[in-house]
Amino acid sequence: MIIGTKPFKAEQLPQESQEIWEAANAITQEVETKWKKGKCYTFGQDAVQTYSITKDGELWLSRISKRHLDEKQYAQVLYYLLAVHKEDGKWVMPERSKRCLIEQEYIEVLKRVDIVEETKGWVRINSEYELGAPLAPREFNEWVYPMQPFVNEQGNEVSLVVTLVADADIKQESKDKGHIHAWYVSVERLEYDFKKQEFTWLMCTSNEAGGNIPKWLQNATIAKTVANDVPNFFDYLSKH
Repeated sequence: MIIGTKPFKAEQLPQESQEIWEAANAITQEVETKWKKGKCYTFGQDAVQTYSITKDGELWLSRISKRHLDEKQYAQVLYYLLAVHKEDGKWVMPERSKRCLIEQEYIEVLKRVDIVEETKGWVRINSEYELGAPLAPREFNEWVYPMQPFVNEQGNEVSLVVTLVADADIKQESKDKGHIHAWYVSVERLEYDFKKQEFTWLMCTSNEAGGNIPKWLQNATIAKTVANDVPNFFDYLSKH
């Protein structure tokens, strides 16, 4: 399975864009039919439905939300989630690593993102999250693969962002500071219905915070944490 929780070295990464798309899209398509339906969280105008499933012994959590956006607002969303903009009517992505850096603007607990390397469309990052005392900072090594929007058979515009675990340890300097090595894998599907002016944001993720946080506690709190990302993101956009 291409999309999973195992770590990847650079030479092990899938290289064909179509292969990556098909594997990632397949996961998003099974959420509403095969995953267990969980709680629906309501935040103002945002209703965020959660789903879960266990794959290879690890809990996966998904959230789906819909929001009415005009095309200008949709373009703003894609700038922050994909780092794309339009030139002559077409989406362009000048820097594949930029969307990783932009995340620092709207994810409050994300304190640092370093671009380590880029290879065949993949961007390897090292990131640091401050979860607040008494928890130690968490560090992640990830491969990120953003895919530009295209119009599907239904006439909707669709794009994906895939994040895999990088097979790399955190630096000794980080260990000396007490940082905890954590991992995270995800697939994000961004879809815009031009007729309805409706944006659908689907995200699937599995992660391990490491350290002394019990797995059962992580699993019990992840749904609300992931659901909260939606109103937090749109609240940020409303101020910028």
